[in-house]
Amino acid sequence: LRLAIDDADRVTRLVLVNAGGVTVGAVRLALVGYGFAVAKALVGHRVFTRRVARVGRLRRASMWLFLHDPRTLSPQLAAEIIPRLPAVGLVDAVRAATAEVGRADPSDLRLPVLLVWGAHDRILPLRLAQDLLEDLPDGRLEVVATAGHCPMIEAPVAFNEAVLGFLGQRAPTQRADPPGSPAT
Repeated sequence: LRLAIDDADRVTRLVLVNAGGVTVGAVRLALVGYGFAVAKALVGHRVFTRRVARVGRLRRASMWLFLHDPRTLSPQLAAEIIPRLPAVGLVDAVRAATAEVGRADPSDLRLPVLLVWGAHDRILPLRLAQDLLEDLPDGRLEVVATAGHCPMIEAPVAFNEAVLGFLGQRAPTQRADPPGSPAT
């Protein structure tokens, strides 16, 4: 959001996915920032995160905040994502992002903006996207009904179609359900 406002000549379209830029209360903002720090402290060791990625119950429990249905995270994708959660710099990046909240005015954007939001986001609820949409001069909201905070994981086909359609591109032919989803 800030880049698109500050360097408008470098950005022609903007896609925000369950993103910052929404008006978030101080308590929720603090919980997000500290939540990542606590999570890293608890599960920050790669041996532990690899086990979480492999064991179904642990994997689903660790992703309940991010995914509406943690079963949509396949073991293969979990093996890629979960061990990277304690990456160096992640907590600092989240803190830096939370410090930026409220510093950019969405009404200053002069380009098309697509908001892609999971209907069941536990971190940044859908009502925040609806509020943000009202502030955007040229905004569109695509709600992914089956997703939480990570629609690109839970509904990759719907996500890709929404983003590529907005960008004026055609989505590649894909499977109807991601590997490891409840339907497969």
